[in-house]
Amino acid sequence: MHDPLVPTSPVFIELHRSDDAAVRAEIIAGLLAPAAAIAPKYFYDRLGSSLFAAICLTDEYYPTRTEAALFDAHGDDIARSIGPGACLIDLGAGDCGKAGRLMTRLAPAHYVAVDISVDYVREAMLALARQHPAVRMTGIGTDFSQQLDLGPDLPDARRWFFYPGSSIGNFDPVDARAFLSRLRSQTDPQGGLLIGIDLIKPVDVLEDAYDDRLGITAAFNLNVLANLNRLLPADFDIRQWRHRALF
Repeated sequence: MHDPLVPTSPVFIELHRSDDAAVRAEIIAGLLAPAAAIAPKYFYDRLGSSLFAAICLTDEYYPTRTEAALFDAHGDDIARSIGPGACLIDLGAGDCGKAGRLMTRLAPAHYVAVDISVDYVREAMLALARQHPAVRMTGIGTDFSQQLDLGPDLPDARRWFFYPGSSIGNFDPVDARAFLSRLRSQTDPQGGLLIGIDLIKPVDVLEDAYDDRLGITAAFNLNVLANLNRLLPADFDIRQWRHRALF
């Protein structure tokens, strides 16, 4: 029997197998589209993930503070709705900070941090495991934007998906519906979805949130070009590009 005072080492599983040809085809198709676009997942290499964590601490980026205040105000109600002992599946977990704020209240039996790069969440999960030694923890590296592959070892019952930060906005309406359907197909009647969705704000509030004075968001967005240089490979000269946020 596991001693709850002794941390259980998190298990890390890399399910994402990069197909270089498919990655290049997807990126090129996006760049050649009438309205050129880059899938959000390509912003989150190791540096991009660190920059996004820093964005969440800027004065202008209100979503993180607002969501944290909602968790503080309504965390007990959320915990009563979910109940203890659930399997909490954190989609796009990053530094695991948001789930960490709720961990004591939710008291899950199993915490699953899902991110496209398991390397980034590894250190965060190790720290979280020291704080919550009784919670089983698993890190899964997978691209959940296209399919939801969680492997064979997670419990089927009482899966609660956690998708904060209004990240659902990264999908267009058709893809968002398909994504939510995939979540629903893997959730039993005792499970569910805890999701954060932002509302439209005044233009100046939104534009400031994505164009902070320190230039961290600009660095985050320009870093995707450096990532594309590695993935394609391409020859973007980042010095010739400028970040601009508009709504």
